Amino acid sequence: TTPAKDEKPASFKNDSSESTDAAPSLVYTQALNYIRKIKERSHEEGRPLTSLELQKLPRDSQEVVAFLKSFKSTKGFTAAINAKDGTVLHVSPTITEVLGFPRDMLIGQSFIDFVYPRDSIHLSTTILHGMNSALSSEAVRASKDPNGIQVYCRMRMYHGLKTSGFGVRNKRTIYKPCKMQMKLHDAVCGTSNGSVNVEASTSTSTSGGTTNPLNNNCEDKKKSKSLLLINITPIECAYTKPDEKPEMTSFCTRHTEGCYISAYDAEAIPYLGHLPQDVIGHSVFECYHPVDMPDMKHIYEEIVMNQGKLYKSKPYRFRAYNGSYVYLETEWLCFVNPWSKKIESIIGQHSIFQGPSDIAIFLDPGDKPSSPIPDDVLKDAKKARTDIITLLEQ
Repeated sequence: TTPAKDEKPASFKNDSSESTDAAPSLVYTQALNYIRKIKERSHEEGRPLTSLELQKLPRDSQEVVAFLKSFKSTKGFTAAINAKDGTVLHVSPTITEVLGFPRDMLIGQSFIDFVYPRDSIHLSTTILHGMNSALSSEAVRASKDPNGIQVYCRMRMYHGLKTSGFGVRNKRTIYKPCKMQMKLHDAVCGTSNGSVNVEASTSTSTSGGTTNPLNNNCEDKKKSKSLLLINITPIECAYTKPDEKPEMTSFCTRHTEGCYISAYDAEAIPYLGHLPQDVIGHSVFECYHPVDMPDMKHIYEEIVMNQGKLYKSKPYRFRAYNGSYVYLETEWLCFVNPWSKKIESIIGQHSIFQGPSDIAIFLDPGDKPSSPIPDDVLKDAKKARTDIITLLEQ
């Protein structure tokens, strides 16, 4: 567990002399400076500014507060990350409710250290890609999400005496899946003391008053700091008891003719436990139960026979993230390339028929032993897998 910081650096201490009434105008000044920077770069490159989001930015201080508040999460927490070195500059108090960490524990720490190791590369790649394209006109035109870049990752839960009891070192580390919405922001120094107030965009006021950890002294008013603002919302399991059939909407997956998953609906996360990066690029056969493979072969034969028409299959088992299985009911549709006349993808619209026996679907199975499967069943499953791939690639 990352040790807590005893005290904040001087540059992150609250400036009690700063008036909260000035916050909207200061934040609005930042927004205007940021827009000006983008416009100047677009003008230098000879490309017009075409961002619909920037054209819709509010024009007075009252509207800007509402605009920035739209970035907040009522169920999660927000954090401000130094885009240069990845350290946490600010985190809202609600992190304690979500992950259990005291608010000050993350300040000055590397944000990536609190992310599940297998998700850290995915998160880092997403951030780098977003920062490299944040100001390009192509990215501006392509961006349709006013909430910024979206990514799913697991974050470490706090191990403390209140949450884990004694013997903290021997406790298994638990991670909570979260949806992260990220925006790149340039905090331009514009106050008389060279400080910046973006508190309105990253946290809500508490009864004890707000803390502005981003009050960094600048050498001059033109200096700016790139911040990554992250809105983090926890994802909860949809099940309350084993073998439950939850109330739900359906979710979709898509896989190629070679049976590699190419699309995974984020709506499936509370029901299956997998995040998109867990399954995309992997064989769909890793998720089917070996005993059901002969039935799956029959299902795929029906899918091919009903080209262009929906085919609803009987329930079959699909592996959740923790190694348990859920029963899915699926409506299948295959997409055939009109020129090559070959199948390019299989789309499934799924709903839960029966939930898993172990509802802790977000736990890493780790070294959890699986039930032994007879050799003849595995042999039949392997043959069915080969037959399915051959059928789809014909």
